[in-house]
Amino acid sequence: MYKLKGFTLLELLAVIIILAVIALITTTSVTKVMNNSRKSLNESQKELILDAAKKWGSFHDEALPTEGTCTLPASQLANDGYIDSDDITNPSDQKEVPVCIEITYNGAKYSYKYTEKECEHTCK
Repeated sequence: MYKLKGFTLLELLAVIIILAVIALITTTSVTKVMNNSRKSLNESQKELILDAAKKWGSFHDEALPTEGTCTLPASQLANDGYIDSDDITNPSDQKEVPVCIEITYNGAKYSYKYTEKECEHTCK
């Protein structure tokens, strides 16, 4: 008698289940890596904007407050060429994020605070 060679239904189901588990593990791992890289990019953009604001302050020291706080929008930093306009966009949806840098004089030094909100350019 002639014997057929091939896979049984049970063997095929086992392979499909194993492939599904591997795909599930891979998808969750890739998603986690993508989310971590977005967070890292966001933090890098914040540091870049703060560094640009500090450079702006060193070149425009007459505009910095001698007491209190002034605000500097990140769009002003982009207009003045201290950062690229892509640095103030959300990597997820490519929309511009309203960023405001608050510059405060604390007696001996200036402190720079990053906030995501609209603001007027009051450092003049």
